[in-house]
Amino acid sequence: SQIGGMQVYFPRGEVLNTIIRDMKIWRDFTGKNIPELVERYQVTYKTVYKAIRRMRRLEQRKYQPDLFDNQRTL
Repeated sequence: SQIGGMQVYFPRGEVLNTIIRDMKIWRDFTGKNIPELVERYQVTYKTVYKAIRRMRRLEQRKYQPDLFDNQRTL
């Protein structure tokens, strides 16, 4: 859209919506209900697997810090 002859960008929040959806998929994931999640969230199998992988990685980082992280000092 344009304001006073200047083009303005309004973000739609797609990244935030994706993160929220992935968190919901992770919350509802039981290990055996992929087809149910595909139907419930109207996404592809690939999207569900990616969401689970992404959330599992975040979960692991909470409990297993990176051994080679040079930023931390002991």
